[in-house]
Amino acid sequence: MCSFTNLKSGLNVGNIAYEFVYIVGISVTMSYLISVATIALLRRIELDTDSEVTFTFCIAYFTYYTSEISVGVSGVLSVVVLGVCISSYKSSINYRSA
Repeated sequence: MCSFTNLKSGLNVGNIAYEFVYIVGISVTMSYLISVATIALLRRIELDTDSEVTFTFCIAYFTYYTSEISVGVSGVLSVVVLGVCISSYKSSINYRSA
């Protein structure tokens, strides 16, 4: 958690750098792990468009909520990293034309 409100130790460059590296590191690591699991599940439901859209939307919200509320790091950064990782696997939702 960000401890900038605790001014007893003071704000110095070392504390700010540590908090930045901690928040960014945990956000990126957590969202990368979630994206690996998401890609594995998206491979299993590749031709079901409704499930892909629903699952992708839900996993983005889950990533944001887990990062921001549960862990206390940047949820926005986590969702951006999740999107970048998933887009490296697939660039669009699959669909079948009738």
